[in-house]
Amino acid sequence: MNLVVTGATSFLGTALIQELLHQGHQVYAVVRPGSRNLKSLTDSIEEICSCQREYLAERRSQDRLHILEMELGALDNIASLIKETCDIFFHFGWDGSGSRNRIKADVQQKNVEDGVKALWGARSLKCRRFVFSGSQAEYGVCQTVMKEDMDCHPISEYGRAKVEFGRRAHDICHVWETRDHYRMEYIHARIFSVYGPGDHPWSL
Repeated sequence: MNLVVTGATSFLGTALIQELLHQGHQVYAVVRPGSRNLKSLTDSIEEICSCQREYLAERRSQDRLHILEMELGALDNIASLIKETCDIFFHFGWDGSGSRNRIKADVQQKNVEDGVKALWGARSLKCRRFVFSGSQAEYGVCQTVMKEDMDCHPISEYGRAKVEFGRRAHDICHVWETRDHYRMEYIHARIFSVYGPGDHPWSL
């Protein structure tokens, strides 16, 4: 399939792209212009090639990875860079996810607006599925075991923004389906604390 991944140089984005390439998909990886983390992504792809020479002899992973330099706020124009339809849009790009910007309302609100632009960009590529990286922060502080169907009571601006985007995305997709007969499946994945190769050494 043809797949789009924003936040491509992040810990999760890089791991996702590795897996997608391993499965044989074509990936359009969106990175910020002049990203200092681009080398970590390209290095990880080279590592795949060195470990899977027989599998990649027919079609190398590098040939299926396309790096797109684009600001998150311009994702509604992504069709100007991708000249073919795509199947799934993974939106992992989100500013201020691991810093003090988590408490800044203006930064997090911009993420919501950028996410809406990504949704429109996915539609312009005729994507049938949009996968968003939500967060455990959406639930807020819980004194019991968290369950997927719990009500969300976020206490951080970061968590509130993730919840708001999810609600807006659901509403937009519903309007598209009822008004335009265009169905895009929206998947909101609330990701908890993950760890592994490439993560910050102080995170766990």
